[in-house]
Amino acid sequence: MATKQDALRDISDAELTRLAAAGQSSAVRTPEASAAFGELVRRHQGKIRALLLRLTRGNRTLCDDLTQETFLRAYRGLSGFEGRARFTTWVHRIAYFVYLNHRNRVRQPAALPDEFELTT
Repeated sequence: MATKQDALRDISDAELTRLAAAGQSSAVRTPEASAAFGELVRRHQGKIRALLLRLTRGNRTLCDDLTQETFLRAYRGLSGFEGRARFTTWVHRIAYFVYLNHRNRVRQPAALPDEFELTT
């Protein structure tokens, strides 16, 4: 007997995105919408995590945090997803911008060398 999760595995990303966005825009979030987005996460989290792991130079903790932020932003932005690009392209772009935002937010100013002398 096939489960709901098994049935979702046969649905395209475009259809899953449509289902998840439709459930998000309604007054009550449906279990089908949550399951559809969960399937999208299952399909794409490995690739997104691999991208962020490379960008963070192997920092697994930071990578996990940025991956979670990526999918949170994707979920919140589903209603604005127009489908002009594939879901995977869209979520990779979100991941890259999440990384850039993090990098710019925590950028530390370069320290001056100890032997630096200020002359005026």
